[in-house]
Amino acid sequence: GAETVRLVAAVRPGVRAERGDPAYDSGVAAGVFVRDARGRKVRGLVGAGDAVFPDFTDVRVRKWWGGLLEELLPRGTAGLWLDGNEPLSLAAFGDATLPLSARHALDGREGDHREAHNVYGLLMARAAYEHLFELRPQERPFLVSRAGWAGSQRYGGVVAGPAVADWSGLRASLSLVLGLGLCGVPYCGPDVGGGEPLPPELYLRWFQLAAYLPLFRTRSPGGPGAAAPGRPRGPWEAAPWVLEHGLRCSTRMPPWDWTMAFGSR
Repeated sequence: GAETVRLVAAVRPGVRAERGDPAYDSGVAAGVFVRDARGRKVRGLVGAGDAVFPDFTDVRVRKWWGGLLEELLPRGTAGLWLDGNEPLSLAAFGDATLPLSARHALDGREGDHREAHNVYGLLMARAAYEHLFELRPQERPFLVSRAGWAGSQRYGGVVAGPAVADWSGLRASLSLVLGLGLCGVPYCGPDVGGGEPLPPELYLRWFQLAAYLPLFRTRSPGGPGAAAPGRPRGPWEAAPWVLEHGLRCSTRMPPWDWTMAFGSR
C-alpha cells in the first residue's frame, strides 16, 4: 500500500551559479562557497550547468546548507540520497572534481582541496544528518551517500554507484559490500546491473544477489539502445516470477539492516 512507500530525494552539493536562484543568492550573501586563493568563488560544471560548491569543512556552512533541506520534508521526503558529493565537477581535462588549489576552512585551520577532498562527502553527510535529526528528533534519519570517508557510518549508508556491467561487476559488488562492512560501514550496496543494458541472465543473477545485500537498489538504463532486443530495461522484464521472489525477500530485510546500521554508529 501507499503507506509502505517512502520517498528519498536525491540532493547534490553543486548550487546553480545564477543570480535569482534562492540557494545561490543566500549562499553568496552568507559567503559559504568554496573560493580560490584570490577569494573568488570556484566554479564547476554539473548537469544543470555552472555551479558553485558549499564548503562543508566550515561548521557555519554546514548549518546554512542544512537549513535548505527544510523545504523538502513537508513534501513527503522521508530520507536523502547525497549524490555527486566526491565532489563531482565535470571537466574537459584533469580530475572531475574541484581544483586542488581551492581553499577550504577546515574548521578554522584552513587548507586546500588536497586536504578537503576525501572528507567533503563525509561532512556533507554530517550536515544532512544533523539537520534531519533536529527537524525530526523522534525518527532515525535515513541517509545514503555516494562518497564518504572513515566514520561515514555515523551518518548513514553508502551507495557504491554503478559497477562494471558484466559478470566481473557482479562479483565485485559482493566484494565491495563485504569490504565496506569490514571497514565499519555496514549499510551499503551497488546499483544492480551497473546502470547499463544487460543480458537477461546476468541481470537476473545480479538481482538475486543484491536482494540479500543491505542496500538493494536497481537502476534502469535509459538513452539510445537501452531497450535493445533481448535486453531488459527494468527488473519487470527479466523473469518476473523470479524477481518477485527476490523482492519479497528483500522487503523483509530493511528494518533489520537499518537497525544494525544505526547501531554501528
